[in-house]
Amino acid sequence: MMSVHERRVERVLTAWEDGLEASSAAPHIAAWKQLGWLGGLDSAAFAQLVETDVAEAGIPATCTDFINHYNRLLVKRAALFETSYQLGDTLGEGGFGKVVKATRGGEEYALKLAHKSSLNERAMKNIESEIRLWMRVSHDGVCRIFDAFELSDKIIMVTELCRGGCLLDQITDVDGFSEADAQHIARQVSEAVVHLHRMGIAHRDIKPENVLCTDREPHKQGHIKLCDFGFAAEFVGDESHSATTFTQLIGTPEYLAPEMVKALLLRRQGKEAQGYTFKVDYWALGCLVYELIVGEPPYFAEDDEEQYKLTIEAPFPSSEKLEGMSEVAIALLKSLLERDPSTRLGMSTAEHEWIAAGCPGSPLKKKRLSADGGDPLAAPLPNRRLTAQKTFKVSPRLTSNLPPAAPQLAPFPPLMSTALTPQPVPVHHPRITDRQARQSKRLKKAQLAVITASRLNKGSESFRLREVASRDGSRVTTPLSGIRDSD
Repeated sequence: MMSVHERRVERVLTAWEDGLEASSAAPHIAAWKQLGWLGGLDSAAFAQLVETDVAEAGIPATCTDFINHYNRLLVKRAALFETSYQLGDTLGEGGFGKVVKATRGGEEYALKLAHKSSLNERAMKNIESEIRLWMRVSHDGVCRIFDAFELSDKIIMVTELCRGGCLLDQITDVDGFSEADAQHIARQVSEAVVHLHRMGIAHRDIKPENVLCTDREPHKQGHIKLCDFGFAAEFVGDESHSATTFTQLIGTPEYLAPEMVKALLLRRQGKEAQGYTFKVDYWALGCLVYELIVGEPPYFAEDDEEQYKLTIEAPFPSSEKLEGMSEVAIALLKSLLERDPSTRLGMSTAEHEWIAAGCPGSPLKKKRLSADGGDPLAAPLPNRRLTAQKTFKVSPRLTSNLPPAAPQLAPFPPLMSTALTPQPVPVHHPRITDRQARQSKRLKKAQLAVITASRLNKGSESFRLREVASRDGSRVTTPLSGIRDSD
């Protein structure tokens, strides 16, 4: 297993090799772009640091030259962070670090801090991939990432500050929540998901906990932002051609698509299982839309084993659950919650009549208005608030009472291509669940089921003791650095 230091060496060497092959810029400039440090809010300031170092030490001509150049700039970039950002209140905490509010030049941001000592190799690779993919995305429905920094003891990701917090927290206690409100939110999430898929990115962890709000009433006037790219992965293809298939079984039990659950059960028996495609995101989207309207996921059980059985066998929810829901909304849910991924609604979701009508000024929305201008979907949904409160009442966010402090920069280990200095093995701190303080499985809002074939083969008892990673509603298990890898 590679240490943090070894992974950094690998990334730098890869960037330099790619830089040598680039024709549009000098090798060291191309390498910095590959690493991602000539982008972001402080790109101009960092570019000046690079120029100054080159003027003093010369243009890097060999790998050794670039490593020395990198080592000098590494400390200066860390210092750039400390002088640019003023840390404020803690917004949330998790097993790998915390999220804090920060200001830079009068603008406010959310900084996600991950402590390197809490990250094992897999977590580090996930964070690297998350940053690399997230930095590719620019869409109104996706929370923005502006920059990333690597300090001696932590990784910091600079992201958009969404003042409304997690969508699940905001809609649980809403009084008078209507189908029109759900439609307003679902349209924004759908457009974000379709945009990602057209870019060749599968999110693979869509749920209300991974949707942030720009204000306290997202169902009325605000906007929502899809976040958390920790499980995101690239794919090739679309619905008319063979798309890339994934084999890693990850996600939250009640949002796992049937094809993922079937693969999980087969692997537990030591059998071969087919991979899955980006269309698992549309099943999860259907679960999210259903939960917005009804107050709970369509297939939900306290026990994971029962949960899996419901996902692959239970009929579409009864008419009692769908009371007050429009026929168009029911038709959408049936198309998204189709167990056969080949016939499941996909990238055309954003064009569906119910989703499209959620757009302000939509002719479809005007068409359904009554003569006096009233909206039949604006009526409060019966029993929704009671269902949501009973099933998903979340515990208070974890916060810190300690005064905020600027991170202290400790010396970095020297970057060497050979004779790497042995590094301490990172300690992974598993999440501790206080079942007495929560009313249901869903209250484990930070649950992250990372399932590997090696654990599955050990039998169901080992599986039930699977690893879970702590996270809050906006995911603390993020930033590695501005370093962009091409694993």
